Amino acid sequence: MNLIKKMIQYIPESLLQDLCDSEAPTYSLGTVLVEVIAAVLDNEEDDDGHILTLNMIKDLMVKAQDIFVEHFARLGVFVKVLSLCPNEPPEASSKKEESPERLELVTAYTVPMEDAKEILMGRPYHWKDWCICRGRDCLYIWNESAALELSNGSNGWFRFVLDGKLATMYSSGSPEGGSDTTESRSEFVEKLQRCKATLKSGVLSQPLLSNVAPSLLIKVGNWALSCKKEGELNIHNTDGQQQTTILKEDMPGFLFESNRGTRHSFTAETTLGSEFATGWVCKRGKKQKSKQEALKQKIRLLAQEIYDGYFQAAQSQPRGVVAKLGTIVAQLERSCYKQVIEFCKLEVVV
Repeated sequence: MNLIKKMIQYIPESLLQDLCDSEAPTYSLGTVLVEVIAAVLDNEEDDDGHILTLNMIKDLMVKAQDIFVEHFARLGVFVKVLSLCPNEPPEASSKKEESPERLELVTAYTVPMEDAKEILMGRPYHWKDWCICRGRDCLYIWNESAALELSNGSNGWFRFVLDGKLATMYSSGSPEGGSDTTESRSEFVEKLQRCKATLKSGVLSQPLLSNVAPSLLIKVGNWALSCKKEGELNIHNTDGQQQTTILKEDMPGFLFESNRGTRHSFTAETTLGSEFATGWVCKRGKKQKSKQEALKQKIRLLAQEIYDGYFQAAQSQPRGVVAKLGTIVAQLERSCYKQVIEFCKLEVVV
């Protein structure tokens, strides 16, 4: 599919039209291309294939619209693309009524709060869209994409959950997933839930390190949290080597700088389950997206662009044999009209 996409992308417009012209011996090329596109669009779970085929459709419509609109109509591509469009306009979704609980949380965040200078047990904290909670022997930091467990006595290692899998990060930057079992994941979730259960009811989450403050360190056990760059939270182990975990605003995952100075990126493909619901972090208009969700959104927008720009008007117009019949009917109507006019003129003369 990537090869076909590149061929369509780089083929000159005139050559594509010559190859797919109804009089050319290579006329079947256009038919085969559209059959491949239609087959890929039929696979509902193939997001990568959908984005490729939508880009192919756009290139074909730009270079040879008159030729390919017939093929797309014949094989039902109009309807297939329409099914990928958003179910409702963005304006409509933005006007949905907020639930009372969400409005209460949003209203709470409109009241500015002073940044916390320390992390205490029994109180909720947050940095951007990340929740922070301190337990008896661990510090938990999580959002809907990733969850980190920082043991107070650690010399730099920590456990984390990403894409539903539990792993342990060591100073080299190469995580070990050997401990990823149903029991270990359940134990991780249970410890996090117990930590959340210790929070005092009715206490609003307090932000920390909202602004750059290189000299400010918030320490919990052997861990120190700091903000040295806008939109980044650094997590450093005071008892270990020079490795650093970096959380970035709107990043579904985290960065890890190893003790060798190499940087590794750990990005979630999917969001975590309900056990890791972000809880007290709830901001209007802020929703973190995984790669998969971002790709689906890109597919919806591109499908809408193609349908509105090319297919909607073409779908309402007669094509092929129907168009020819329409032309014949129009010619017959004009001929009949002329005959009626001539007949009227003869009657007037007589």
